[in-house]
Amino acid sequence: MSARRRQELLKWLEESADHYIIEDDYDCEFRYSGHAIPALYGLDTSQRVIYMNTFSKTLSPGIRISYMVLPPKLLDQYVNSANFFSNTFRILYR
Repeated sequence: MSARRRQELLKWLEESADHYIIEDDYDCEFRYSGHAIPALYGLDTSQRVIYMNTFSKTLSPGIRISYMVLPPKLLDQYVNSANFFSNTFRILYR
């Protein structure tokens, strides 16, 4: 997605009070020319972008290691509900 389109999405996000964007940035490491375009999560000032990524493209598809970076508003809700589904998550920063 172009940098201009990313700015348009972030502007739309700032104008809406109850929307979130989920950014699946699985191929961020693979640029053959030019500089990488910054992730939406890093550009977001409204703290409503959920960033997801995986190591399966860079390490090995069989490993299936992924991670998610949540906005602070959603972190507590995630922690309270994730214990029910799985105990393999870890909070690295609060």
